[in-house]
Amino acid sequence: MRKEEIKKFINAGLAASFVFACLFCFVRPAAAVGAFMYASPGVGTYAVNADFTVTINIDSGGEEINAGEGVLSFDPAMLEVTGVSKNNSIFPFWTVMPEFSNADGRIKFAGGRPTPGYNGKAGQVIAINFKPRAVGEARLQFVSGSILANDGQGTNILTSFANAQFTISPVATISSDAAKPAENNQMKSAVGAAEPRFSVNQNSSIRSSTHPDQNAWSRERAVSLEWTPSAQAENTALAFDNNPETVPAEKGEGLIGAKRYEAVKDGIWYFHLREKTAQGWARTEHYRVMIDNAPPVALNINIEEGDNSDWPVLKFGAKDDLSSIVKYEIYVGSLDEQVYNLAPEQVEVKLSDLPPGRHTAMVKAIDAAGNETVGVKEFDIAAIESPAIRNYTGEFRSSDKLFLAGKALPGASLKIHIADPVGRQKVYEALADRNGDWHLVGEDRFENGRYFAWAEAANEKGLKSRPSDRISFLVTPPVFARFGGFLVNYITVIASLLFLLTASTAAAVYIFKVMRGRLRKETVDVEQALHDNLEQLKEEVKKDLAELARYKGTDVFTKERIKTKRKIVGKIRSAESKVMKEIKDVEKFLQ
Repeated sequence: MRKEEIKKFINAGLAASFVFACLFCFVRPAAAVGAFMYASPGVGTYAVNADFTVTINIDSGGEEINAGEGVLSFDPAMLEVTGVSKNNSIFPFWTVMPEFSNADGRIKFAGGRPTPGYNGKAGQVIAINFKPRAVGEARLQFVSGSILANDGQGTNILTSFANAQFTISPVATISSDAAKPAENNQMKSAVGAAEPRFSVNQNSSIRSSTHPDQNAWSRERAVSLEWTPSAQAENTALAFDNNPETVPAEKGEGLIGAKRYEAVKDGIWYFHLREKTAQGWARTEHYRVMIDNAPPVALNINIEEGDNSDWPVLKFGAKDDLSSIVKYEIYVGSLDEQVYNLAPEQVEVKLSDLPPGRHTAMVKAIDAAGNETVGVKEFDIAAIESPAIRNYTGEFRSSDKLFLAGKALPGASLKIHIADPVGRQKVYEALADRNGDWHLVGEDRFENGRYFAWAEAANEKGLKSRPSDRISFLVTPPVFARFGGFLVNYITVIASLLFLLTASTAAAVYIFKVMRGRLRKETVDVEQALHDNLEQLKEEVKKDLAELARYKGTDVFTKERIKTKRKIVGKIRSAESKVMKEIKDVEKFLQ
């Protein structure tokens, strides 16, 4: 979407904004693709002192990666780390071995692998063993991290994190009926030595083509489950409910290997499977399914503008009570301009580096199941005071330096644009002092021609002005270069004339010596004619050149230069004619 299209979109009004928002509820742009680091499981309920394991995983977003690092935080009053394992990690090498501190509530790691790297959606990095210490809510949060692409440049392609939140409950008390199996698939707890609390078993014989990852939320409401009956199995008992510890009633459904449930409601569900053999009913196996088909709600977007000397702040927030918000995507201007990928706790962003005028921000809230809610907000960026160019040299020679000076906001940084006669631009930088004065002395050499200049300013926050008024200046060649081309021709003619006159005078003197008496009067006439005509010619040429100088730097200069040349040539010929007349008189005398 180009800038012109954005303007059309804005002018279309609220109706077009609504269509635009709805469109991006269903279409995810390519710009959102990137690597993702998450904790698994992201939610869960655990009893005090009942150990559980959380894995830190990477979704490479379809890219090849070869390194990753992270720092996580937890509340030591709620959770205690009993161990960190790098077994089954996608990284065989470690620059920072996985380590933890229960005193600081910190976990660190940094690992890598050689080319071709890793590409996948659930690459395990480390496994963390926790022991809950107190009743309440416990969070595991990413403080920092990076995921480096296997592109030879170590590009960080991490776009977001997914934290985890756990509910810590009191120690469970076991009643005398607790170990009894549920009847008719009703939800009854069976906590005890024979049936421990639910935990995800990635090596479970139960599989799902619709929900293959027990730790991942899904929008799919139809659940298909498959398993391979053991060789000793004679019957199968099943249950599907919201209780992680249900033991199916000992009422079999026959020897089957698959089950499908349609239109399952949102929530965390558990599939329970028991097999009956000749020795009796075996231990229950469980499989978790997490469904969230509802998009985030209550998306609020506000613009906090403040004063005109700073950028506006976009504030937003949404709710998702089931799978929770995992990230926000912010698009400013269009999908190919500014894009922000923010963690769920980052609910504001400063909208910077924008030109003055009307803009559009689109906020997309995404939950762990991939559901999206989109909102659009329009806002204005006000221009700061435009600078002014007040002093400059209107015309200077190509060997001289450019000089510009003017006024701007105190402390503003300026970009001065110089456009040459064919439209090419050079940009120079200047800084206004505390009084707002600025100047520029250009070091570059400028070719002959007319140039245009204008200035743009930005304050210390980066807010920009609109361009100043344009000025123009002329670069001209030196005086000798302008007149020398045709003066050389005139001087050559005058020198030739002087040589001719000198030779004629010498001949006259010689004749005069031979015929002194008779030639005295004629020789005096020749000398006087020569002197008078040369003096007159010198004065007239000087006036003509002065007149021509008045037109320098104007559009009529070339035309006047041709006229002046013709005038001087005519005057030289006239002087030559007068002198030759006197010489011919002498020649007649000699005949």
